[in-house]
Amino acid sequence: MSMGRGIMAIAVVGGTCIAGYSIMAVISPSRETMLQKLPEGDPAKMAESRARSALMMAKLKEVAESDKPFWMEEDRDGRKR
Repeated sequence: MSMGRGIMAIAVVGGTCIAGYSIMAVISPSRETMLQKLPEGDPAKMAESRARSALMMAKLKEVAESDKPFWMEEDRDGRKR
């Protein structure tokens, strides 16, 4: 009886692993699909991404040169954060 349970447990665990891998393989996008979604695939997205990165770097540089912590700085509207 216990040997039958052991075999059944191994079969259930093995079946679950195989089913999980199969589901993952079916629903994951292909490498080509993932590469198409990257900003490098579309020049407009790439320009937008570079502009966003440049704004972020400018803000980081401004905050790094300041003596105050960034949460004490005022934003564009003159309000404290």
